[in-house]
Amino acid sequence: MEMILFLLAKFVAYTAWCYFGFYFFRTPGERTLFKAIGLGFVRIGMGFIAAIIIIFLFAGIMSRSLESNYGFVVAYFGSFVIVRLAEWWLESKLYWKGEVYPNIWLWLCGGAFISCAFDIPFTFGVLTMNKWMC
Repeated sequence: MEMILFLLAKFVAYTAWCYFGFYFFRTPGERTLFKAIGLGFVRIGMGFIAAIIIIFLFAGIMSRSLESNYGFVVAYFGSFVIVRLAEWWLESKLYWKGEVYPNIWLWLCGGAFISCAFDIPFTFGVLTMNKWMC
Protein backbone atom coordinates (compact mmCIF):
# COMPACT_ATOMS: atom_id res chain seq x y z
CA MET A 1 0.00 0.00 0.00
CA GLU A 2 2.81 2.40 0.82
CA MET A 3 4.41 1.86 -2.59
CA ILE A 4 1.13 2.80 -4.29
CA LEU A 5 0.83 5.90 -2.10
CA PHE A 6 4.44 6.79 -2.86
CA LEU A 7 4.03 6.42 -6.63
CA LEU A 8 0.72 8.29 -6.63
CA ALA A 9 2.19 11.19 -4.64
CA LYS A 10 5.16 11.43 -6.99
CA PHE A 11 2.94 11.18 -10.07
CA VAL A 12 0.74 14.05 -8.85
CA ALA A 13 3.82 16.15 -8.02
CA TYR A 14 5.46 15.43 -11.37
CA THR A 15 2.26 16.18 -13.28
CA ALA A 16 1.80 19.44 -11.38
CA TRP A 17 5.42 20.43 -12.04
CA CYS A 18 5.04 19.67 -15.76
CA TYR A 19 1.83 21.69 -15.92
CA PHE A 20 3.60 24.52 -14.09
CA GLY A 21 6.27 24.39 -16.79
CA PHE A 22 3.64 24.62 -19.51
CA TYR A 23 2.00 27.51 -17.71
CA PHE A 24 5.13 29.61 -17.26
CA PHE A 25 7.35 28.62 -20.18
CA ARG A 26 5.02 27.90 -23.11
CA THR A 27 2.44 29.90 -24.99
CA PRO A 28 -1.12 29.77 -23.59
CA GLY A 29 -2.52 27.58 -26.37
CA GLU A 30 0.02 24.87 -25.62
CA ARG A 31 -0.70 24.29 -21.94
CA THR A 32 -2.88 21.30 -21.45
CA LEU A 33 -3.47 19.08 -18.50
CA PHE A 34 -3.38 15.99 -20.74
CA LYS A 35 0.18 16.75 -21.89
CA ALA A 36 1.23 17.26 -18.28
CA ILE A 37 -0.38 13.95 -17.25
CA GLY A 38 1.42 12.15 -20.07
CA LEU A 39 4.74 13.67 -19.06
CA GLY A 40 4.02 12.76 -15.42
CA PHE A 41 3.67 9.11 -16.47
CA VAL A 42 6.88 9.31 -18.52
CA ARG A 43 8.73 10.82 -15.55
CA ILE A 44 7.50 8.10 -13.16
CA GLY A 45 8.64 5.45 -15.66
CA MET A 46 12.08 7.03 -16.09
CA GLY A 47 12.49 7.31 -12.34
CA PHE A 48 11.47 3.73 -11.70
CA ILE A 49 13.90 2.37 -14.30
CA ALA A 50 16.74 4.63 -13.10
CA ALA A 51 16.15 3.66 -9.45
CA ILE A 52 16.34 -0.03 -10.26
CA ILE A 53 19.56 0.46 -12.25
CA ILE A 54 21.12 2.54 -9.46
CA ILE A 55 20.16 0.03 -6.79
CA PHE A 56 21.74 -2.84 -8.74
CA LEU A 57 24.86 -0.90 -9.72
CA PHE A 58 25.53 0.64 -6.34
CA ALA A 59 24.04 -1.93 -3.96
CA GLY A 60 27.39 -2.76 -2.35
CA ILE A 61 28.49 0.84 -2.01
CA MET A 62 25.13 1.93 -0.66
CA SER A 63 24.86 -0.87 1.88
CA ARG A 64 28.28 0.04 3.33
CA SER A 65 27.48 3.75 3.29
CA LEU A 66 24.26 3.22 5.24
CA GLU A 67 26.32 2.21 8.27
CA SER A 68 27.01 5.88 9.02
CA ASN A 69 24.83 8.98 8.88
CA TYR A 70 27.18 10.82 6.56
CA GLY A 71 27.58 7.84 4.27
CA PHE A 72 23.84 7.78 3.67
CA VAL A 73 23.82 11.44 2.62
CA VAL A 74 26.84 10.98 0.35
CA ALA A 75 25.30 7.90 -1.27
CA TYR A 76 21.98 9.64 -1.80
CA PHE A 77 23.38 12.86 -3.24
CA GLY A 78 26.15 11.08 -5.13
CA SER A 79 23.72 8.91 -7.01
CA PHE A 80 20.08 9.92 -6.94
CA VAL A 81 20.37 13.72 -7.11
CA ILE A 82 22.69 13.62 -10.11
CA VAL A 83 20.54 11.03 -11.87
CA ARG A 84 17.40 13.05 -11.17
CA LEU A 85 18.90 16.12 -12.80
CA ALA A 86 19.67 13.97 -15.83
CA GLU A 87 16.11 12.56 -15.81
CA TRP A 88 14.57 16.03 -15.73
CA TRP A 89 16.94 17.12 -18.50
CA LEU A 90 15.66 14.20 -20.62
CA GLU A 91 12.11 15.14 -19.70
CA SER A 92 12.81 18.70 -20.86
CA LYS A 93 13.83 17.34 -24.26
CA LEU A 94 10.37 15.75 -24.55
CA TYR A 95 8.74 18.78 -23.00
CA TRP A 96 10.22 21.50 -25.16
CA LYS A 97 11.33 19.41 -28.15
CA GLY A 98 14.77 20.96 -28.42
CA GLU A 99 13.72 24.58 -27.91
CA VAL A 100 15.87 26.60 -25.53
CA TYR A 101 14.22 28.64 -22.82
CA PRO A 102 16.23 30.97 -20.59
CA ASN A 103 14.81 29.63 -17.31
CA ILE A 104 15.06 25.94 -18.13
CA TRP A 105 17.64 25.36 -15.37
CA LEU A 106 15.14 26.63 -12.83
CA TRP A 107 12.63 24.07 -14.07
CA LEU A 108 15.23 21.26 -14.07
CA CYS A 109 16.47 22.01 -10.56
CA GLY A 110 12.89 22.44 -9.32
CA GLY A 111 11.96 19.05 -10.73
CA ALA A 112 14.98 17.40 -9.10
CA PHE A 113 14.10 19.12 -5.81
CA ILE A 114 10.52 17.82 -6.00
CA SER A 115 11.81 14.32 -6.75
CA CYS A 116 14.03 14.40 -3.68
CA ALA A 117 11.53 16.17 -1.40
CA PHE A 118 8.96 13.44 -1.94
CA ASP A 119 11.52 10.87 -0.79
CA ILE A 120 11.87 12.41 2.67
CA PRO A 121 8.81 10.83 4.35
CA PHE A 122 9.68 7.43 2.90
CA THR A 123 13.44 7.53 3.33
CA PHE A 124 13.55 8.83 6.88
CA GLY A 125 10.87 6.56 8.26
CA VAL A 126 7.85 8.85 8.53
CA LEU A 127 6.33 6.13 6.41
CA THR A 128 8.03 2.80 6.70
CA MET A 129 8.88 1.99 3.10
CA ASN A 130 12.52 3.16 3.35
CA LYS A 131 13.13 2.90 -0.40
CA TRP A 132 14.38 5.42 -2.89
CA MET A 133 12.42 5.10 -6.09
CA CYS A 134 11.42 7.24 -9.04
